Amino acid sequence: MERKVLALQARKKRAKAKKTIKKQPPNVRARQPPQQESPPQEPEEPEEILGSDDEEQEDPNDYCKGGYHHVKVGDLYNGKYHVIRKLGWGHFSTVWLAWDIQVKRFVAMKVVKSAEHYTETAVDEIKLLKSVRNSDPDDPKREMVVQLLDDFKISGVNGTHVCMVFEVLGHHLLKWIIKSNYQGLPLSCVKSIIRQVT
Repeated sequence: MERKVLALQARKKRAKAKKTIKKQPPNVRARQPPQQESPPQEPEEPEEILGSDDEEQEDPNDYCKGGYHHVKVGDLYNGKYHVIRKLGWGHFSTVWLAWDIQVKRFVAMKVVKSAEHYTETAVDEIKLLKSVRNSDPDDPKREMVVQLLDDFKISGVNGTHVCMVFEVLGHHLLKWIIKSNYQGLPLSCVKSIIRQVT
């Protein structure tokens, strides 16, 4: 529920900023000094199966030291991950759909905020996921955990960011909750999830 509140607050801030710009006479807008690069924004288009909703964008103020990294569509990371579009975001990171130009497949690239406590958490997550990846390949439960394909670090104006590359999955849980009009998931979905994690 907290994420919904944050999304609504971010939408209100954007709407307020747009109204302020519209109220200024054109000559005032032209005299303003250029501002620093703003975070990438998704073009307004119909919702796709995998994508980031326009009303659910991260706070632009979090693009600062210790915060998010400015990822742009078309960027190439680690010499092989070509960014296609944003899949989503969270308090911890942004997640991008990318094309692995070497293996020729889509991947989900998670770019973590650069503050030390986010970095430490990401390193712990990588250790756990590598442990799963290197576990017994015959264990049927192994495939029930997302597979970490790669990890690396990048440096940017906001610091050094841990990046994790995963197989592409489906929607995150919040999207399913929103689609159900905040009434919860259908019992059949809950049963399927429980079977997969037990």
